[in-house]
Amino acid sequence: MRQMTEVSENVLREAPFEKESVAVVTPLEIFFLLKPQLRQKVSYRVPVMPSVATVMDGLQEGLPVEALDRAQDMLGITREVLAGVLNSSVRTLARRKVLAPVESEKLFRLAELYQRAVEVVGGQEEAKRWFGGPKKALGGRTPLDYMVSDLGAREVENLLGRIEHGVFA
Repeated sequence: MRQMTEVSENVLREAPFEKESVAVVTPLEIFFLLKPQLRQKVSYRVPVMPSVATVMDGLQEGLPVEALDRAQDMLGITREVLAGVLNSSVRTLARRKVLAPVESEKLFRLAELYQRAVEVVGGQEEAKRWFGGPKKALGGRTPLDYMVSDLGAREVENLLGRIEHGVFA
């Protein structure tokens, strides 16, 4: 399993940290929504990746609810669907300024797996379709359906690994 500290060259090269609005939301960008002061750069294009401990501490503090908007845009889903993935309700999320730690972790994990899907299936639109479409390997459910639990998220990650390596059984 890839660790959060292992950010691919592709993510570092393409992550537009200076822009307000981006099409792909990487786990690193989700984290920087929480901790913008960590945007220190080695150069103009290469951010300093925070340690796993720093990310964990930040997720325990909670992501701002604005991260939900970025995730919705990323996946092309409604707030209702996203609330379901987070095991919450739209009304509960609307009252918050900061997500609960468990919701923050799920959103971060969703961003990680979406980025992995972009790499594996070949693009952002393909990844959106992949996440929203039923998969035989998931019992006819969608990857988004599986994201409601850690066990399901691990299965989505395993499925992406099998696709990446050409193992479909």
